[in-house]
Amino acid sequence: MTKKDKLIKKMKTSPNNISPDEIEKVLEWEGFERRKSNAGSHQVFKRKSDGKVFNLVLARNPVRKYQVEDLLKILDGED
Repeated sequence: MTKKDKLIKKMKTSPNNISPDEIEKVLEWEGFERRKSNAGSHQVFKRKSDGKVFNLVLARNPVRKYQVEDLLKILDGED
């Protein structure tokens, strides 16, 4: 099992215990790039292939469950 697979499994089994750094890793693995941002507590990521945008709140560790669920939907192709 790769690091990516382990992290996605962790996101599915323990969505309340995911750090912003872990979310950022998955986003980068999925082709998202960090956009330049002047907002301190939020970071925007955009995927060039389809224009999908993901807004990550960096100020919370662990991140809120809804952000993990939103990312899992993107990974599953639902959103």
